[in-house]
Amino acid sequence: MSSHKRYVIVVGIDYSELSRMALRQAFQVASERTPSEVHVLHVSTRVDGYPHAGSDAPAPNEELVVRGLERLQRLVRTDLGVFFGTGDGAGRLPFGVVSHIRSGSAASQIAQLADDVRADLVVVGTQGHTGITRLLLGSVAHGVVSLAPCTVLVVRDRNFAQAAPVRSAHQDALQGSEAVAEPGAKGN
Repeated sequence: MSSHKRYVIVVGIDYSELSRMALRQAFQVASERTPSEVHVLHVSTRVDGYPHAGSDAPAPNEELVVRGLERLQRLVRTDLGVFFGTGDGAGRLPFGVVSHIRSGSAASQIAQLADDVRADLVVVGTQGHTGITRLLLGSVAHGVVSLAPCTVLVVRDRNFAQAAPVRSAHQDALQGSEAVAEPGAKGN
């Protein structure tokens, strides 16, 4: 065993394709940093079924917890197989993987797990909603960035980009000077 500190990554999963992209990104980071460990977390808004980090939550329904963990572990095995090209995720992994399920607010539970396991990195996906959509739907990624005790990597699929391209003041200044220098422009 290496004497180096284990690099710990937490990744939040909601079973969407975007969260699976975040999971594969977490695998990529983990495979580049050894030793490392990936903690995969699914958070349910159902407080009656899954464990909750808070002490005032009702006791979890054991059957739901077992089914939830089994589903999460199947997803992790499938995505490990895709990532490593083995198809089934079997074989010796270059990093550890631990599955967790909790209930409550996704952002706060992801940040809490990151604190609990002393994570070095949290990986989450985002749809990139802006304006009223973000106000109405909220943003788990934004909440995690605000609450997490470590660095947060936000994974975004370029196909979901809805905002206009961002221009810097430097680009605007260059375009302004180019407009002045155009041949035939008045004032030249």
